[in-house]
Amino acid sequence: MKLIYYGASKAKSSITRRFWAYLIVSSWIIQSGFAQQKLDQLLVYGDNFLFSVKEPPGWIGDTKNAQKFGSNVILRESGQPPNSFSGLIRIRVNDKTDENISADLEEDMRSYRVQYPRFSSNTFP
Repeated sequence: MKLIYYGASKAKSSITRRFWAYLIVSSWIIQSGFAQQKLDQLLVYGDNFLFSVKEPPGWIGDTKNAQKFGSNVILRESGQPPNSFSGLIRIRVNDKTDENISADLEEDMRSYRVQYPRFSSNTFP
């Protein structure tokens, strides 16, 4: 007489099915959480430079059209057309030429005002 015991195999099968069910549900929950996150970090790179930019709320980063503006990346207010100068922040990496950064920035601001008479600048909090 041969005794056949199916209890252990059924229990093992049940545990395996539960494990896979938990794994699938957990993966789905984690994936949907990542899908809802706004990707607001840009990684900008080129010859001999690499930096990241965080998009402020209400702004969109653009590296594809940045070259038209002489920049590495531009930030545009949401709703502004791609070629508009309104609501635009240009970010560019330049070679370091001297140590007087304040004078360099002042000269950039002066040249922008000459080139673009309606140019205005603001400080961000």
